[in-house]
Amino acid sequence: SEEPFFKIPWIDYLKLRGGYGISGNQTSRYKSLSTVASEIRYIFGDGGKPVIGQEISALGNSNLKWEKTAGINLGLDFTILGQRLTGSVEYYSTTTKDLLYDVALPDITGFSKIASNLGKIKNKGFEFILTSKNIQTSDFKWTTSLNFSTNSNKIVTFIKVFTTDYYSIFYR
Repeated sequence: SEEPFFKIPWIDYLKLRGGYGISGNQTSRYKSLSTVASEIRYIFGDGGKPVIGQEISALGNSNLKWEKTAGINLGLDFTILGQRLTGSVEYYSTTTKDLLYDVALPDITGFSKIASNLGKIKNKGFEFILTSKNIQTSDFKWTTSLNFSTNSNKIVTFIKVFTTDYYSIFYR
């Protein structure tokens, strides 16, 4: 709206904006590795020395990947009619791939969960904000704001995680 070629008298301000980015989310440290706990497990005979035993305390998943979210947003900010109406319109869309999630395991395995990459989720929406200055004097101000938004979350792909691949972790 501040460019010399833009001469529309009823538009006071107009700005088009857009953005794109990718961010990552890593699982907590060492979830891709199994952890081992050491404790006193046995005492042999009367007065015998304690023997330390070790066991796998948390199951790791060496196939873990970073969770990645790519997003795009497009927006338009405006002020019109002698600054009586201001507003913003925005569209956004994000896609998360390799969603990180702790999957519950059957108790028979000896473990309660395993970190996994489950699938892909898409989130998109639209936002609209409009504010009007109805009355503005030195003693009284009246403004009205209207907000409208939509948001849609969709599971695009979902990987069935409890397959023979996970059974093979226990029987290698």
